Amino acid sequence: MMRVTNPTDALCGTIRGNFAQAPGDDGGVFNMVHRSHSRDSARREIAL
Repeated sequence: MMRVTNPTDALCGTIRGNFAQAPGDDGGVFNMVHRSHSRDSARREIAL
């Protein structure tokens, strides 16, 4: 559903492609969407 994880590679018309912010001065990219890489990670992150 979310496909690529790098917003600069995301297609226009996708949530990540439309709403990701431009890279900051340090080159980091601000991301609109987060996806856990596994169920265990999701459980840990939800508990935060």
